[in-house]
Amino acid sequence: MKAIQKTAFFFVFQFSCLSAIPQQPSYINYNQEDGLLSKTVYGVLQDSTGYLWFATDHGVSKYDGYEFTNYTTHEGLSDNEILSVHEDSRGRIWFLPFNGQLTYYKDGEIHNAGNTEWLRSIKMKGFFNLFQETRNGDIWISCSKQGMLHLSPSHPVKTYDLRSSALPVKAVNHLWEDTTGNIWIAAPSGFFKWETDRFKWIKKHRLRERSYLIRFGKLASGAVLFVKKEGAYVFNTQDTSISMITSDPGMKESTFFVSGLTSDILWLGTQKGAKKIHYTDGFPPKGSTYLSHHQISSVFEDREGNHWFTTLNNGIFFTSSLAVLSYNQNTGLPANQVNCIGINEAGTIWLGQEKATLSRINNGSVKSYQLPSPKGTRMRIKTMIRDKNRIWAGSDFGLIKIDKDTFRTYHFHVRDLDLLSDQFLIVGNENGIHKFRKDAIPSTNKDLIPYIQKNRIYHKPVTAIAVDPRGNIWMGQLNGLAVMKGDSIADWSNRSYPLQRRINDIKISEKNLKWVATDGAGVVLISQDTIININTTHGLPNDYCNQIFMEDDRSIWVATDHGLSNISLSHPAGNLYTIQNYFTPDGLASNIVYDVIKDDHKLYIATYKGLTILDEENINPGKTIPSIFITEFKTPLTIASKFGVDLSFPFDQNNIKIKFKSLHFRSCGNLLYQYRLLGLDTTWKYTKLNIVRYPFLLEGDYSFQVRAQGMNGIWSDETATLDFTIQPPFWRSWWFRLLLFAAISGLIYVVFKIRLLTYNRDVMRELIQTIIKKIKKQQFLFIKVDGNYIKIEEEDILYIQAALEYVEIITVEKKYLAYSSMTAIMDKLPTSTDFLRVHRSYIVRLDKIEALEGTKLRIKDNLIPVGKTYLTLLKSIKEKLSIK
Repeated sequence: MKAIQKTAFFFVFQFSCLSAIPQQPSYINYNQEDGLLSKTVYGVLQDSTGYLWFATDHGVSKYDGYEFTNYTTHEGLSDNEILSVHEDSRGRIWFLPFNGQLTYYKDGEIHNAGNTEWLRSIKMKGFFNLFQETRNGDIWISCSKQGMLHLSPSHPVKTYDLRSSALPVKAVNHLWEDTTGNIWIAAPSGFFKWETDRFKWIKKHRLRERSYLIRFGKLASGAVLFVKKEGAYVFNTQDTSISMITSDPGMKESTFFVSGLTSDILWLGTQKGAKKIHYTDGFPPKGSTYLSHHQISSVFEDREGNHWFTTLNNGIFFTSSLAVLSYNQNTGLPANQVNCIGINEAGTIWLGQEKATLSRINNGSVKSYQLPSPKGTRMRIKTMIRDKNRIWAGSDFGLIKIDKDTFRTYHFHVRDLDLLSDQFLIVGNENGIHKFRKDAIPSTNKDLIPYIQKNRIYHKPVTAIAVDPRGNIWMGQLNGLAVMKGDSIADWSNRSYPLQRRINDIKISEKNLKWVATDGAGVVLISQDTIININTTHGLPNDYCNQIFMEDDRSIWVATDHGLSNISLSHPAGNLYTIQNYFTPDGLASNIVYDVIKDDHKLYIATYKGLTILDEENINPGKTIPSIFITEFKTPLTIASKFGVDLSFPFDQNNIKIKFKSLHFRSCGNLLYQYRLLGLDTTWKYTKLNIVRYPFLLEGDYSFQVRAQGMNGIWSDETATLDFTIQPPFWRSWWFRLLLFAAISGLIYVVFKIRLLTYNRDVMRELIQTIIKKIKKQQFLFIKVDGNYIKIEEEDILYIQAALEYVEIITVEKKYLAYSSMTAIMDKLPTSTDFLRVHRSYIVRLDKIEALEGTKLRIKDNLIPVGKTYLTLLKSIKEKLSIK
């Protein structure tokens, strides 16, 4: 099948005046490797419950933020080539296939001509391309070759053939309902309105056969936008007027898709990317191009504000913010990894990268420089500071001075650097701290080495340095923090455990607040003599912190190994603060963040996969509240995805598995769940998995509760709840107890008769015990050990011994330690008559006693003492065991 046949229904227009920019948002690409059916995706729908449905040429893929669930002809579709997906007011998901045989999804089942009689009556030629549900519940669907379907709750399916009296057209270009409830179609000969039983020709106008029309919010009420070779036009359904809004000759027939997502933005999907049109200044419009190397079939904005781009050549692209832009290898950088950032007063952006590479971004254009470096070094440029319109950079191979486009490298290793004053610079490395006069650094290695040695003011390895407002030098080391005040050194490492870790960065505010980034212990705030540690338990995304940017005295940005974090102090002392985290779903090129700088309301973020630029005024932090619902309840014999009022299961189905989901696409499946099972425990537990198992539950009533937290830190408002019951085992039922009572009564009668006839006590006892063992059901002791309920066969128990607040249950094969009292454990024994308490610390099983030795009982190789208050039991024990 030719591509033009597959995509004819997407055909619209494009504008030649759109300007492209090199930087792009950060995208997540989903394709077949992620579970998507095909790289050719025609469109997307978000249904009323929040799922995303993608129409592809190999079937339909449903996405929940974790994984794709796929539907093909094997699951009931009439055709694997689905051109679009739609949902009606009754919750039916309609699939418009290429072969013209309708199917829809409802309550987990696909309805088709094979299992739904009224669908069997629909036989159309050509593919379905347009779908419209009216406000009264009628559904209109147009077919490319045959005409129109009309589905209504009040009458059977009706079809209207092309060129019939009811549908006097050659083709249907567009189908819509106006604001007053009238149904309209556009055809090559003009515009038609449905009146009673046919479409009436209202406005004659020559349209192209493949013209694409769209309702657009900024246009007049009930109006549609359409395109001809001469330009763009508007048809107003209220007064049937047609007006040209532009005669732009650059419009071409190379566009697949047009959509108006908001009142002033129009999206065009073209062979060379998605074009976003802003109607702020009229036509010709201003716009931007996204994904210029891809054929865009649709653009969709979900309820969280994320954008989804479907393509005809590379699956789906997801971005949480179009305002977040990135530079990487695809947009001009020599490599993706960016280690550090510097911005001079003129606004030029400098990036430090690997392999001694320095990149400059000026007015959107990228230029890179390979700096000379000695062999055998890592050649990283890893730190930068601004010095008015100059940038100082530190690297593995030297100190770099950047003046406009000129560079000078001083070849000695630099770990960190800071400005000591207007005249002096301090540099830290594995040899200590060196103080340099900025305008007197020797340019040759011959003079540089003695100059470095002469100006060394500290002689231990340094990983980070910062100068406070009083001129003191704070030094981060491999295992701690110290401060140099004049000629004296004060060690701060022993004041707090986090300060004993490797220090990666130090920033100090004008009010002398010290912020310390550690390697594995989060961030430390030092306010006078108060030390506050902020780590993952307080909301930081990761405890490995690389760099800090101090925005002001109360706000910092932290680059971590798993995201970017903004910490805002609510109180100067630092004991009250808020944390806002940002990740790849928020637009970051990578969650591995090396450096961050804020300049003129923009955040510049150096990551493992490129530079990300966030305009703070347009940051979408993702305030959407995650939804939460339970999707599956499974026992060994039952799988339930639809939950009724009464969920009750036999005792032998007490191995429970519960699955749940939260539709929060910005979090990309990285959610935190909080759950508990009332009836078993009351405390909340946390997990990142969307499945919980309870391998053994006792009988009783239970209520499972769960809620979700997105990567934005917001918990779901509602808690998903599922109530269920585990029925008692059959041996606890009334009928079994009645039957057991009757059996025991009969047994006693038989025993009595036999004893009267034989008078042989020993034979009778053995006979009775044998009969009881034959008819008695196996009994178990259920006990909680190490947080889990286990069952112990009663006949395996030798004796039970008290151990402080615990009891030891000694069986034939092993010992169990359980938290219980002796009285409580005696009450839990299934057949208490088989056991006897002979000491305040011992309970024995009678049939396990092998001998009496004085006042002690022998069980296996153990001697069990009989307490003084229990000595009267010795006689009965002897009688029961026939011991003389």
